[in-house]
Amino acid sequence: MTRAYAYSIEKACTQLGYQPKISFDEGMRYTAEWLQQENVLSPEWLARAKAS
Repeated sequence: MTRAYAYSIEKACTQLGYQPKISFDEGMRYTAEWLQQENVLSPEWLARAKAS
């Protein structure tokens, strides 16, 4: 069984002035592509993820 967690960067932004260099969606795309290159994700899974 897995659990889903959600975290906010609001505190880092307001107190530390942090600003992400890339969007969350772009980061997820990079992560999925890297996982596929490392043979962790199947090409079929990545194609379904890109289609949604």
